[in-house]
Amino acid sequence: MKPRPFFSGMTMYHGAAMAMSRSWARAVFDWRALLLLIAIAAPWYIVILLKEGRGFIDGFILKHNVGRFTGPVSGHAGSLLYYFPIVLILTLPFTALLVPVARRLRAIWHDDLQLYLLLWFAFVFVFFSLSGTKLPHYLLYGYTGLAILMAVHGTDVKAMFWPMLPVLLFFLALLGLPYAVHFSLGRIPDAFYREVLGAALERFDTLYFGFFAVLCALAIFAMLERATTLPRKFAVFGLASVAALSTLVVPAAGFAQQSAIKEAAELARERRLEPVMWRLNAPSFSVYRGAPTPSREPRDGDVIVTKASRLSELPAGLQYDLLYSKRGIVMARIRS
Repeated sequence: MKPRPFFSGMTMYHGAAMAMSRSWARAVFDWRALLLLIAIAAPWYIVILLKEGRGFIDGFILKHNVGRFTGPVSGHAGSLLYYFPIVLILTLPFTALLVPVARRLRAIWHDDLQLYLLLWFAFVFVFFSLSGTKLPHYLLYGYTGLAILMAVHGTDVKAMFWPMLPVLLFFLALLGLPYAVHFSLGRIPDAFYREVLGAALERFDTLYFGFFAVLCALAIFAMLERATTLPRKFAVFGLASVAALSTLVVPAAGFAQQSAIKEAAELARERRLEPVMWRLNAPSFSVYRGAPTPSREPRDGDVIVTKASRLSELPAGLQYDLLYSKRGIVMARIRS
C-alpha cells in the first residue's frame, strides 16, 4: 500500500476540524434555539425582576452567580484539585466504573453522542474547579453525562473482585459512621455542631448496625462469587444503597439538622410570632413557618431565632427570655 503523504493527512485533519467547528458554531448560534431558550427562561426572569427589583440583580446575579465564581461565598473555598476526590465519592458505590471510561477515552472522543456526554461532564468539572466557591453538589450538574458513560462501558468489565471493592468500602464507611461521629464530638469546638452530631447519634440503633453489617457480608460474598454478572450485582447493591441512604442515613442527618428548626418554626406559627433570624442561615425555617423570616440585627421586643452559642454575642444591654431551646437552636424574646 502506498503511504499517504504527511501533509495530505494534515490537510484532511485540518478540514475535518474546520467542519466540526462550523457545525458547533451553527448549533450554538442557531437563532431558533436561542429564541426557544429566551422563550423558556425570560418569563421567570422578568417576573422576578419586577417583583424584587434591584435586589434580584444584586442577590441572584451579582452575589450568587458572579460573586460565587470570582471568590468564595460563606467560606466555601477549595483548590483546583477539589473535585477530584469529590468525583470518587460521588460515584460510590460504582466508582470502579470510572476505570473503563478512562481507558476508552479515545473511542468516546470519536463517537458523537459519547463525546457530548463527556464534554457535558468535563465542562462542569472544569468550570467549577475554576470557580472561587466550591461545594460538592455543584458537580451534579454534569454527573448525568458521566453516569451514562459509566453504565455503557461498565457492562464489558469481566473482573469481580476489584470492581466490587468500592461497594464494600462504601458500606464499611457507613457502618463506621456512628463511631466517626462519636469520635468527633469531643474534638469540635463549636457547641452547635456538637449538639447536632449528638442528636444524630440518637438515630443510630441496632437496625442500623445490623443492616450495614449484612450488606458488608454480602459485598464480600459478591467479590468472590463468579456466577452472577457484574451488572446484576451492581443493580442489586445500587438498590440496597438507595434504600440504606433514604431510610437510615438521610433521616438521621435530617433529624439532627432540621428537627429543632422545624419545631421552633411550628411554635412561632402556633403563637403567631414574627421572628427575626440572627446569625443563622436556615431558609427552611421560613418554609416550616409558612412565612418569610427577615435577617437583621435584633432590637428590643424582637423574637430572634439563632444558635444557642450566639446568645453570648448579643449587644450589651439586651436581655432575653427563652421561648425554645433544643439541639443548639434557640428562639428568644429580646428585652432591654
